Amino acid sequence: YLMTEFDTTIYLLFEGRDFVIELDFVEGTSIQQPTIEYSTKISNQVFALAPVVRPGYTFVEWAFAWKDATDHSAQAPAVATGNIELAANVYGDITLTAVWQPNTYTITYYPNSGTGNEVTDQVVFDSQYTVRPSDLYYKTGYTFVGWNTTSDGSGTSYDNQATIKNLVESGTITLYAMWKEHTYKVVFNANNDSSDSVEQEFTYTENKALSINTFEKEGYTFEGWSTSENGRKEYENSQTVEKLTTIDQDVFNLYAVWVANDYTIKFDGNGAEGSMADLAMSYDVAKQL
Repeated sequence: YLMTEFDTTIYLLFEGRDFVIELDFVEGTSIQQPTIEYSTKISNQVFALAPVVRPGYTFVEWAFAWKDATDHSAQAPAVATGNIELAANVYGDITLTAVWQPNTYTITYYPNSGTGNEVTDQVVFDSQYTVRPSDLYYKTGYTFVGWNTTSDGSGTSYDNQATIKNLVESGTITLYAMWKEHTYKVVFNANNDSSDSVEQEFTYTENKALSINTFEKEGYTFEGWSTSENGRKEYENSQTVEKLTTIDQDVFNLYAVWVANDYTIKFDGNGAEGSMADLAMSYDVAKQL
C-alpha cells in the first residue's frame, strides 16, 4: 500500500491474478477443453463454450458454482449456453457443470399380421422398461414367440416381458410381433378291421393334397375320408386341403370310408323247366335265396 505524509488515505493496489474455469461434462463429450484460464488483468472477458453432447440426453444449461467458498468476487459471471462472460470485477475459480435432461422416446407395438391395434408407450432414457406381454395380440394358427425391431425378424429380438433399457436415444422405435406357424399331422386310419394307419405332416397355412389312399378292404370300394369311424365321406381321395386344425402339434384323424361292393346272383335251372329272377346282393349283407 502507499501512504503520504499529507493525508491518511490508503490506496490498495492489486496485481492481476489468474483463475480457472473448470467444466464438468457429466458423461457428455465436447471439443471444448475442460479447463479455461483467465486473468483479472483483462477486464470484460467472454469465453465461448463449445456444444456438449450425451447419448440419450438433451443439454439444458451450465450450472455455475464457485470452487472456493470465500475466495471469489461478490458478483457472479454471466453464464449462457454458448459462453461465459466475466465482468471486470469478477474473480475466483469457477466450476461449470453440465445439466442434462433425459430424452423420452416412443415404443410402438405392431401386430405384424396378427389381430389387435397398435399400442405406444413413452419411455424415459436410462430407465428400465418391461416389454409388453404376449397377450397383446393373437394370430390364428400361430404362436407368439417374441418381438423384433424388423417385421421379418432380421433385427434385434426381445423376449416376452423382457426388462430392457435404452432401445433408442430419441424418437420412435417399432417392435413387431413375431409368430411361429403351427404344425399338425393328419393320420389316415385304414378303418378296415385293422389298426393300420399312415401320417402326413402339414403347416397351418400349407395348401396341399391329402396322401393317396393305399388301404384296401376285401369286398369294399374306397369312397373317401371321414373325421369319424362310421361317418359319411367328408374329404375326397387326394383332395387339396389347408388349415384343418388351429392347434399346434395337433393330430387330425381321418377314417377311410368303405362302400360294400354290389354283385348279382343268377340262377340256372340246369335243364329244368321254369326260371328264377336274379338276386341283387351287397358284400357282407345276407339275403335269403
